[in-house]
Amino acid sequence: MFMLTTTTTVEASRILQTVLSKKASIKTQVYSSLIQNKKALYAVVCEVLKNGPILKQIAGKCEGFLRDKQLKHDEHLALVLLYEHMFGRVVRGRFKVIMARHKTGLHAACERLKIEAGVSDLKQLLTNTQPEDSLPKYVRINTLKSDLTTVKKAFDAKYKFQCMDLQDFSPQCLREILQPQTVIEDPHIPNVLMFPPGLHTQPLYMNGSIILQDKASCFPAHVLSPPPGSMGIDCCAAPGNKTTHLAAILNNKGRWQQGTERIRKVVKTRSGKN
Repeated sequence: MFMLTTTTTVEASRILQTVLSKKASIKTQVYSSLIQNKKALYAVVCEVLKNGPILKQIAGKCEGFLRDKQLKHDEHLALVLLYEHMFGRVVRGRFKVIMARHKTGLHAACERLKIEAGVSDLKQLLTNTQPEDSLPKYVRINTLKSDLTTVKKAFDAKYKFQCMDLQDFSPQCLREILQPQTVIEDPHIPNVLMFPPGLHTQPLYMNGSIILQDKASCFPAHVLSPPPGSMGIDCCAAPGNKTTHLAAILNNKGRWQQGTERIRKVVKTRSGKN
């Protein structure tokens, strides 16, 4: 069990809100976060997601907890604090005062819930399964090493491939079609597929034929779509998915120039300094 800092607690509540609103996946939010202890951050978000119903019951039975002025009506923060208080370690920082203020009420709420559920320990009500990440997993086919036909053949025994018309593309339609063992060809970007979770051990992933890449990250190269022979200036901190996507579109027939020194020269020129 981890002891969270105040900053990590606030970040966990922000990620919780983002994930519940279906704007991004847990892993995407956690690994793009500035919080260093990502293991602790991921763990607490998962636990609160899994046990949201039981935490809401406790909060609802403790009069005044969710209306505490210091929580500023932030239910997601309240649930993270409640999980830390009830099942984690001591709540730290400025939130310690809030939990101390409602300690008696929360204890009484837990006792009532245990009686109603017929258990001797509240931990018996906790969920042990991993939370479902309802967002699809996007995969880009690395056309420098493979192609759609080859990928389809490799997955043919386990997955059923389906196409989705652009006019039918909607979250509701996506949920209906993207069932376990189903793959959807993305209607917006060529060579991008939507999978259910669980691709990290696939041979095609291990050998680089497919790349796990968020759809939003695939758009820049697709929109740019430079013709073969183009020259690109890489201004990123390091080559990554967008760079390799562009290389695939160029079919490796282009030139790349690292942009760090070039940008320094541009800034120096624009500032009027020699």
